Amino acid sequence: MTTPMPADHHPAPHEAAEPHHVPHGYVHPEEHHHWYWYAGLAAGCLAIAVTFATWSMFDHAAAPLCTREIDSTVTSPQGSIDVDVATVSCFGGAPRQRIMMHEGGGGGHTVVSFDADAKVQARWASESELLITHKGGKVLTFEPAWHGIRIHYR
Repeated sequence: MTTPMPADHHPAPHEAAEPHHVPHGYVHPEEHHHWYWYAGLAAGCLAIAVTFATWSMFDHAAAPLCTREIDSTVTSPQGSIDVDVATVSCFGGAPRQRIMMHEGGGGGHTVVSFDADAKVQARWASESELLITHKGGKVLTFEPAWHGIRIHYR
C-alpha cells in the first residue's frame, strides 16, 4: 500500500518524472554522455563538412559534380591572374556561362554567371579591373570584386 504525498510536497527534480526516465535522458544527472551522444555530434560535423565540400566543388565547377568546357582564357596584363570564360553544367542541369578567376593553376572562383543564351567576353582594363561584356541571356550571379580586382559588366 502506498502512502499519499502531502499536499505541500514538492518533488526533487529526479523524482519529477518516472523513476527511470528523466527529461535529460539519464537516471542520475552525474551520468556521463553515452556513445550515441558522441555519434550524433560526429554525424552533425560530417553533415557540415559534406555540405561545405559540395558547395566548394559547385563554386569551383569541379568534377565529379560539374562538367566544364573552357571557351577562352584571358591573362591579366602582368600575368598573375587568369580569367576563364567557361560553359559549366552542374548536377546534370542546364549549362551556364561562368567567368572564373584564379591565380595560376586550374580551378577558379566564379565571379559572374550567365544563363546558356549569353555570349560572353572578358578583357582586362588594367591589372586591377576586369570588364565583362555579354549579349543576350541573363546575369545569374555577380561579385563586384575578387582579391582586390574590380569587376564590371555590361
